[in-house]
Amino acid sequence: QYIWTSTGSISCTLCQSQSVTPDSTTEYWVTIIDSNGCQAFDTAVVSVFSSAQVATGPDLSICLGDSIGLSATGGAGYLWTPDSTLVNPNIPNPTAYPSITTNYTVMITDSNGCSYLDSQTVNVVSMVIADAGPDVVICQGDSVLLQASGGSTYTWNPALGLSDSTIANPYASPSASTTFYLIAAFSSCSDQDSVIVTVLILPSVSV
Repeated sequence: QYIWTSTGSISCTLCQSQSVTPDSTTEYWVTIIDSNGCQAFDTAVVSVFSSAQVATGPDLSICLGDSIGLSATGGAGYLWTPDSTLVNPNIPNPTAYPSITTNYTVMITDSNGCSYLDSQTVNVVSMVIADAGPDVVICQGDSVLLQASGGSTYTWNPALGLSDSTIANPYASPSASTTFYLIAAFSSCSDQDSVIVTVLILPSVSV
């Protein structure tokens, strides 16, 4: 016969063995009675360690073809998965080079042997290809609508002669032939292109 007692919860006081899930370090006492009625006593202590302060860094974004370092803290051991696009999955800050957006999960083990799971996502932005549109010819004093594409934000240079240097389709009215340079960007990725606006000088007319 077995009789268990404890300051914590016990699922079965008369069982030979049982599972316990204490919230804090707890001592369990058992009285063992043999077939002759003789008794013996023993104790077992279940030590509960405080949760480690583990964490991963914020989600990240990279351009296609680039690499970036992941980050985790608070552990004595680390195991990142999937590991096919990691330089070393067993360190807190492995270099990742995914070709598609990937969610990396890390198992962080503390000095007590307790394990925790967390994750960090790397968003992969497809390559940006800037297109400033075809070269154009205008007469002096006229304007033309430029046609840019390939990004979510745009920057034109020089800004002089443009109705707005920060939109895809500004009106260009330069006083002389000008090459306008475009930077098209999406997230942290960017590409460059240019367009030539040739200005034809009006002939002098006299009567």
